Order: sequence, then C-alpha cells, then structure tokens
Amino acid sequence: MFKSRSARGLVVAAAAAAALAVGVGTAGATTYYGDYTASGVALRSTPYTNSPAIYGRGYPGQHEYDYCYTGGSDVNGNYAWDWNKDAATGVSGYSTEVYLNTGSEQFTSC
Repeated sequence: MFKSRSARGLVVAAAAAAALAVGVGTAGATTYYGDYTASGVALRSTPYTNSPAIYGRGYPGQHEYDYCYTGGSDVNGNYAWDWNKDAATGVSGYSTEVYLNTGSEQFTSC
C-alpha cells in the first residue's frame, strides 16, 4: 500500500496518537492483573453489547490486564465496562465487569 517505510511509520504513529486522543491511553493509571470468570468473555470495540466488533474472547486461566473503566450497556444490573488485555493472546477490548474478577477494583476512568 505504501511505497516507503517512512510513510508506513507515519501512519502507525498517527494511529497511535489517535488511540491516545480518544481516551484509551491511560498513562499514570493503575493496571490490575486478574482473570475472566466465564468462558468466551467478549473483548469489544465499544462498551456496549451491540458493539460493531468483537476483537477476541477471554477464558478463565488466560488472565487479563485491566487498565480503566467506563459506562456502557447494562449487563445483569452492572453498567461498568473495563478496557482490558487478554494476557494469553494480547488482544485488547472492552469487557463487562460482570465477568472480570478485577472489575470492582478499577477506579481509573477511560
């Protein structure tokens, strides 16, 4: 697509800057290490059950890094969703706190 490495590098740098600008970057945040409490916990592009993309799924024993929380869809009476990374696969996304054992510990807002 790009004819030079420098052009590709600029696009990668711009994408990283955009991710930080939308609030997913959490410099100075407390990261929690925990686990998924159910099989197939969705890591979504947005904190809503009708999210347009599911990036991956987490399973008990894979563990997760929990970076921040935000409000989203109601799941069993809980509106809190956490931006987390599956420690086994490296995939990141929003998951409802209902299925994360670190959810109620996370107080850093995304």
